[in-house]
Amino acid sequence: MNPVPSTSSSVVREVHDEYDGFDFLERFLLRNGISGICASPFYDKLDSLQHMVSMHGISPHGYTLDECRVVLFRHVFGGDCVSPYVRSHHNDRTACIYFSKGFQSEEEMSFSAFRIIASAKCSQRSNDELLSLLRDLDIHTDFHVPVQHTAVKSSELYNSSRSIL
Repeated sequence: MNPVPSTSSSVVREVHDEYDGFDFLERFLLRNGISGICASPFYDKLDSLQHMVSMHGISPHGYTLDECRVVLFRHVFGGDCVSPYVRSHHNDRTACIYFSKGFQSEEEMSFSAFRIIASAKCSQRSNDELLSLLRDLDIHTDFHVPVQHTAVKSSELYNSSRSIL
């Protein structure tokens, strides 16, 4: 599917009516690149991420690539697409209309976003991307990759202890 060149809700509606908010969250969080109103925040193209930020009703003026990612992650993981407070204070919220479809509350959208990321396969998101996401959401963890020790054969252990004696 080619990207939709306009932010007009009527043009987007024709393309995306068959998807619900959970589908959009999955595409946003697990796929790479751009498709319609979904630009992956892991995609390294500034103008695409700025456009995505603007379609959530947030002015992207002057944002860097990293700032766009942080704003998008916090907006989506905070369930702000569903929020009536946020909805009433911004003009073009085309992406929010579709991302919030089917969610009853900010909490439900937020929980779904975390559930999608928590169930991501390593082929969908790398550990580095997931740790970067946690950092962008200001979630701190003492996550460490466990050191893999090679199994020592009992015969090797026996031979090494004999050489010490």
